[in-house]
Amino acid sequence: MRFFALLFFASVAFGKDADLCDANEIMIASCFFDEPQRRILSICADKGGEEIFYRFGRKDKVELSTAFSRNKKISRWIDLGTYTTYFGFRVGKYSYIFGIPEEAYGAKAFLKVKKNQDEIMSRECTENTFGEKLMAAPSINDVDDEIIRDSGFIFPPR
Repeated sequence: MRFFALLFFASVAFGKDADLCDANEIMIASCFFDEPQRRILSICADKGGEEIFYRFGRKDKVELSTAFSRNKKISRWIDLGTYTTYFGFRVGKYSYIFGIPEEAYGAKAFLKVKKNQDEIMSRECTENTFGEKLMAAPSINDVDDEIIRDSGFIFPPR
């Protein structure tokens, strides 16, 4: 009985802030970071996948929000060596890479931010939610594993 009560309180505590997706969006992946701000990173899609949204921050204050479409796609790469799914994009000199590991006990997603290929931030998620990371969508550019390996693991591709 104690286990169910703990589970209930954990779901109440995290349920309302589990992701930054709108009610009518599909959650592709989401995670919490171990920091005082309790920020969340979420990748969300509209129902048809025409638009993908990358959001970072809190429900009450989204710090970074980027939209992707058929004309401006987010990249996705599945590392066939580790079965980690990566989502990434570039903004000027900056690269944002969100890694979602194979769904296994204890597996944690992570975020890496690079400036000119030099890592300037790395965060491991304390909790993550596995969503529809393999969703087919016109706003996602699927990059072949061989292309990333042949480029020296530069992701997202230029």
